[in-house]
Amino acid sequence: MINTFGLKMTGLSEAAKSTNEYPWCGLHYDELFYNIRTGKVWTVHQVSLNHASETEYDNPSIIKVGNCTSRLTEQQLAVKIYRGMQKAGRITRA
Repeated sequence: MINTFGLKMTGLSEAAKSTNEYPWCGLHYDELFYNIRTGKVWTVHQVSLNHASETEYDNPSIIKVGNCTSRLTEQQLAVKIYRGMQKAGRITRA
């Protein structure tokens, strides 16, 4: 059972499968996103020098949790999302 810290999270399995192991200081990375209304989790693959490219959504319900450069499990993604929500000020620490 995955601990989602009381947050609705759908698509964790697909998002975890889409993360990849990239070389250190490489051009490739996966952006991790979370929709606070629907609970949807997904990644977007990017190729950019210094990880400068960013996907932008014109929807305040979608937050970018961060960049991933290694293969992550569903639980690791859930932790990342929870911490990202804390950092964004969307939830307070329990």
